Amino acid sequence: MVFLARIVHLGVIEKAPASVLAPLFIGLVLAIVFRACAHGAQTHLAARCSEQVRRTARRQIHQHWRNVGPLALGQTSAGSLAREWIDHVDALHGYFARFLPQMALSLLIPLLILVLVFYLDWFAGIFLLLSAPLIPFFMALVGMGAEKLNQQHFETISRLSGQFLDKVRGLTTLQLFGQAEGAAEVIQQRSDHYRRITLKTLRVAFLSSAVLEFFASVAIAVIAIYIGFGLLGYITYGPSSDLTLFSGLLILLLAPEFFQPLRTLSQHYHDRAAALGAGAEILARLGNEESTGPANNTQAENLGAQPLTGEPVAGNETIELNSVSLAFRSGHQALNNVSLAISKGEVIALTGPSGGGKSTF
Repeated sequence: MVFLARIVHLGVIEKAPASVLAPLFIGLVLAIVFRACAHGAQTHLAARCSEQVRRTARRQIHQHWRNVGPLALGQTSAGSLAREWIDHVDALHGYFARFLPQMALSLLIPLLILVLVFYLDWFAGIFLLLSAPLIPFFMALVGMGAEKLNQQHFETISRLSGQFLDKVRGLTTLQLFGQAEGAAEVIQQRSDHYRRITLKTLRVAFLSSAVLEFFASVAIAVIAIYIGFGLLGYITYGPSSDLTLFSGLLILLLAPEFFQPLRTLSQHYHDRAAALGAGAEILARLGNEESTGPANNTQAENLGAQPLTGEPVAGNETIELNSVSLAFRSGHQALNNVSLAISKGEVIALTGPSGGGKSTF
């Protein structure tokens, strides 16, 4: 912007020859190329960061599934688990790849521009300084309900996925009992509810962008009016008399750049809300590990369970269990002091009622 304002000032006011303007044109081209390269590097590094975060999240979810075992996982719909593994984790991408980097840029770039504008014209700098806090304030007001809406959105689609999968699995049974039409109507009602939740989420996203665009446009218009009247000599207050085409044009060029990071941040603000909604679902699932997972052996130890050791068996001819106990949760003991020795070649049959612990054993 400095190169461009300088070129216009020298070419229009001072009638500088092309030999004087040539180095400025070269600097302008180099600045544009550098900015494009920096933006590309930022996007690449942010995408790598997001990929690592999502890989770690999926690894933690997978480890949680292994810890809780098939008995606890069977109590949750496979559709909900699939949504958490795929869509919930993918929803984190926008937060780490776009919102977080842009939030840092939204603090750094406007601050640098504000310092330069105060150096050129402190009255124009006051306009920017007064208008800047309004935008995050109204964005925060609009975004208060965005996180809750997105969490409701993810909960709704998880339930819808699970219900749809259950209906597909039991389609034959539903047809035999004449309940296929009723099941289709339930799916239609759930889908319509999901549509309404999605539209609410989109309304919040568009509202935050509209609020930002309105205040940014008003602030830029006020600065443009001040610069125009100052250059025409209608305003003599403060530093207006010292305005030149270079300083006035540079301030006008920097004003949109001052609000551009905040505009981009508002576009990614729904990424933050979506990530928080999805993250709440993931953390709620992982938070149940201590209460349901057998990896935490505190409850089993309270019931007198003995830890399994890796002592080798001579000749690998026998499998021995000595007072093995296992509890998935308090009051639900799957195995209680089971001792057994199985020699090579023996055939053992396990009998018992459903839920008696045969699969766990």
